[in-house]
Amino acid sequence: MGFVTDFSKATVYDWDDEINWDGEVKNGGGFSFSRKDFTAEEKQAMQAYQKQFRAKINSYNAAEFLHLTKARNGGYICPICGSGTGKNHTGGLSIKGGRLTCFARDCLRNATILDSYMKIHGITSVDTALKELCGDYDITEPLKELKQGKPAPKVPSEPSKPAAAESSENHSLQDITSTPAPDTLPPSDKIKAYYKQCLPMSQAPEAREYLTKRGFTADTLHKVESGILYDRNGKYIVFKVSDNYYCARDITGTNKIRYKNPAEKDGGVVTLPGVRELLHGGDVFVTEGIIDMLSVMQAGGRAMSLVSANNVHKLIQWVNAERDKLTGVRLLLSLDNDDPGRKATAAIIEGLQGIKGITAEPADILGGCHDVNERLQSDSEGLTAAVSAACRISKRPDNTADYIEKQFLIDLDDFQSVGVKPTGYSNLDGLYKGIYSGLYIIGAISSLGKTTFIHQLCEQLARNGEHVIYFSLEQSKLELVAKSIARATALEDMETAISSIELRTGERQIPKDKFVKLIQDYKANVGERLSIVDTENLDEPVTADYIVTKVEKYIAANNVRPVVVVDYLQIIQSQNAAISADMRLLVDDVIKKMVMLKKKHRLPVILISSMNRANYLSPVDFESFKESGLIEYSADVTWGLQLEVMNDKVFTNAAKTIEKRETIKKQKSQTPRYIELVVLKDRYRGLQGSLYFEYYPQFDLFVPSEPHEIEIMSEKEAAAVSKPKPKKQSKAESKLNELDDLEPFDDTLYELGAL
Repeated sequence: MGFVTDFSKATVYDWDDEINWDGEVKNGGGFSFSRKDFTAEEKQAMQAYQKQFRAKINSYNAAEFLHLTKARNGGYICPICGSGTGKNHTGGLSIKGGRLTCFARDCLRNATILDSYMKIHGITSVDTALKELCGDYDITEPLKELKQGKPAPKVPSEPSKPAAAESSENHSLQDITSTPAPDTLPPSDKIKAYYKQCLPMSQAPEAREYLTKRGFTADTLHKVESGILYDRNGKYIVFKVSDNYYCARDITGTNKIRYKNPAEKDGGVVTLPGVRELLHGGDVFVTEGIIDMLSVMQAGGRAMSLVSANNVHKLIQWVNAERDKLTGVRLLLSLDNDDPGRKATAAIIEGLQGIKGITAEPADILGGCHDVNERLQSDSEGLTAAVSAACRISKRPDNTADYIEKQFLIDLDDFQSVGVKPTGYSNLDGLYKGIYSGLYIIGAISSLGKTTFIHQLCEQLARNGEHVIYFSLEQSKLELVAKSIARATALEDMETAISSIELRTGERQIPKDKFVKLIQDYKANVGERLSIVDTENLDEPVTADYIVTKVEKYIAANNVRPVVVVDYLQIIQSQNAAISADMRLLVDDVIKKMVMLKKKHRLPVILISSMNRANYLSPVDFESFKESGLIEYSADVTWGLQLEVMNDKVFTNAAKTIEKRETIKKQKSQTPRYIELVVLKDRYRGLQGSLYFEYYPQFDLFVPSEPHEIEIMSEKEAAAVSKPKPKKQSKAESKLNELDDLEPFDDTLYELGAL
């Protein structure tokens, strides 16, 4: 006897292969005889006989027939090379269309069940394999029949596969329920006999009445009636899924078995109704019951049914087998609203991850009901709208119709719960009501008190009951708390007030009883809600990620949404060396992460920024901000602090540099300093303009005010007080002068100089 040279390439329908009756089999034909004296009729009879048995074997479920073990990645453990038994448990054996391929070692390649069985068990003869698998197999049987005068059977040709149905939104229910199994199987005689015992729905008023009560319209019943039978003996409505599978449901409520499907011994092969809809791409709803599937279809959607939540693995197997044919499939999971349904939903999402051409996500079309059909019965219009909305999201995922229906009111309530936070500055609150959830950026040149302005704002927010986290990258907690105490003395009595530097050095003392009172007031009304993160002694760099983590921990621990302040922007670092090396990249990176923080938690986030020295003699604008174009575009509100005198026309004259310098110097030396808060951008109210303050730097105090009349130095006055032109400086002298102008220490140097 001959042998098959390559079982992995042998196929069920390769009967055009040449057969050398001396024993050689070409192209995996499968015959193995040594006699040359068979007549053409005898050869045809034996060929047809063997093919019938091969088709029978290859009609079974491959994984079950070969006792394959599922691997973690959705494939199978290869019984030949063992792929899938390693530490990752990723099986290299795939089943597609009933054929097996091992991608790990090429053990099997597009092999049928019979060929795989022979390779696994080391069998080289097709006749031997068929004899093992089918006890009634006897290749000489056709010869006996021919001797008895029976006609030779014709060699079966490959069954024609049904053409793919046109996909449309109005796909017929009848087309779906009668969809054949993915693999064409020989019909089961027992199932065919059962179908003949049943009545067509057109002759079964009980079945029609039952479906009408379940919410189905006359039009739907007309479409579906040829695919539904009625078992009058058992009182079951029978959905014909294929010639090998049906779903029967008790309509009386009295049967012990509510649902029944054909047993495997009767030729039953589990087939998922409507699963071939996936081959057409687009949105396909996945339901548990077939009645739920029909409910979705009546509501205008395309659907398939699992029949049972326990059949998730069947869907995943089918997808893996047909994965090369799937493009743009979006499964909308609408399983029953119970624990098995939720578990099945999660299992489908997990099982289909990473498979190209298909995605799966929950689709809430139940409207609080237990299943889709219950929604159809109680709210058919609502179900139709929900199905339409779910499909619309797929076609227009960013459309606001679904957002306004499901999320808008939630987001609105959430934003309103944050509310407007009064700042404690009467003029700012009078015009803008306070601050909102958003990104605020404030900038100023040195010695104008930008740190003091925001620190005072934070203290006033805390007094109003708001939580504040102040990240101080420049000044210590001692300095900032001392500022608060000094400010409090000035608010009580400007004549007897002391400065923060006097408080810290002990140069002047506050009377003990008054000091205790101030401390207790600060602790109770400010300190409990104002957190100052002094970064001076941290063991790690202060990065944007550090700030985000710190804030999120605070939110989780206290269940509040704090105001977040960072002082200041240009000092924050990055763990990425490439970003840290470029200040523009660094600032942009920080701003992006602060925008994400405020969006995620709906927080007011305030960043203090330095300004370009080139703009020190010019009115504040967006070009004044250092190192970032994102400030203009990403900030919700942008403020600039400047001397009020900057509005004078002298600062629009590029030639009068001396007058500008001397005017600024004079204004900085005054107490109070007249400061203007310029609103460069306000995304919330669309307002631009200015607010005015008197700044007392020795007491770290800003007081809202009206605009001031300011005397401007004449050109002669400016020339008289200006210093003579300095001699040419050495590099060392020039470096020292630059250090004198370093911004982070300007406020402190002013205080020391004022003494």
